Amino acid sequence: NGEGVAKDIKKAVRWFQQAAYQGFDKAQYSLALRYYNGEGVAKDIKKAVRWFQQAAYQGFDKAQYSLALRYYNGEGVAK
Repeated sequence: NGEGVAKDIKKAVRWFQQAAYQGFDKAQYSLALRYYNGEGVAKDIKKAVRWFQQAAYQGFDKAQYSLALRYYNGEGVAK
């Protein structure tokens, strides 16, 4: 939220990526949201779905719900 440092979404994405690659489910979910919304990265629904999946497989409920919505709406997944 930019407290104590200047807001820098691209830098935040880099830190989300580092934590996500280490298996941290909340970082995977946050990274998925960045890709889904195109915040700090180019919008990429397929990458978003892959990160939602990673977090969902670990039992992260928000990621499971977001992944379900992608399948329901046919976004970034095979229809």
